[in-house]
Amino acid sequence: MTESPWIRDTPPSVTRRDLLTGSLGIAVALGAGLPLGRPKALVEPPESQWTICALTPDRRQIYRYDLSPKSWSLRGNGPFLELFGGGYGLAATVPAQPKAPLAEGDILLYRNRCIASHAWHPIGGAGATFAVTADTVFGLTPQRDAVFRYNGCPGPTPGSGTRSWIRVGGPAGMIYGGDWGLVATNPSTGDVFRYLNAPDKWEFIGGPGATFAVTGESVYGLSPDQNQVYRYDGHGNSWTKVGGWARRLYGGPWGLAATSPNGDIYRYLGQPEQWQRIGGPGSMFTVAADSIYGLSPDRDGVYRYSGSGDAWDYVGGPAYSIAACSRVFG
Repeated sequence: MTESPWIRDTPPSVTRRDLLTGSLGIAVALGAGLPLGRPKALVEPPESQWTICALTPDRRQIYRYDLSPKSWSLRGNGPFLELFGGGYGLAATVPAQPKAPLAEGDILLYRNRCIASHAWHPIGGAGATFAVTADTVFGLTPQRDAVFRYNGCPGPTPGSGTRSWIRVGGPAGMIYGGDWGLVATNPSTGDVFRYLNAPDKWEFIGGPGATFAVTGESVYGLSPDQNQVYRYDGHGNSWTKVGGWARRLYGGPWGLAATSPNGDIYRYLGQPEQWQRIGGPGSMFTVAADSIYGLSPDRDGVYRYSGSGDAWDYVGGPAYSIAACSRVFG
């Protein structure tokens, strides 16, 4: 077994156990929609805490959705590979670009509290995956042999600033981030660890899970057999079962959502075994501060949950992917 630095802080007396040892308990179909509108002028509406961004089907442009007024504005010309959003802002990876000093998988940051500009800034090289928390971006190296934390500050003009990253942990299978913080899984055992905000300081909090999701108040895990959802109690390796069968978990400031085995989306109501079916299947979902957003199965429409019953409001589309993030401007 390849030992991760955070494991050395685990007391030898800790006995590992699976942290996660009928269906959750929408039939609205997310229908087809119209293309995203033409970009409006870069005049910012009053700031709100969170929004979502969408990557166009050809992955060449990124748009930001403004809930008030209900409109989309162009925020980047690519090409791009993948979006990563969170409380710190929006990041995106890019393919290799022969006419630019960018390699396959390099990561760019659009919004950072250090600056006030409408530009994308290269902040690092390729990674296996990235996670955005409330205060920074974390990356897992391509070989998954180390976890790094972004510690730089983009400059006032595109391409300026620093690409400073600090190594904070060793090998990991996957990393998950949110406003509550960062967690990572051990690549050999699947055990999950919480980052304690200092290099190589990690706390063992539970055994393996099929997947995890971080909200604003905790981390949730899906059991390896996907038949139980658990919430971390916030201390030791104590977890509370809060739900049954699920396919995938989605977490964010608004809370936790999960898809059932047939793809329907459910909202967790904050009490064990209390879930509300709020919609039908989608190709993906993302959780912001105001609600949950979904991309239709055919990716032709982006929808926002209305907050009542199983009603969803069409807000735009089509899109390749969507990501929730804090306001992505200075």
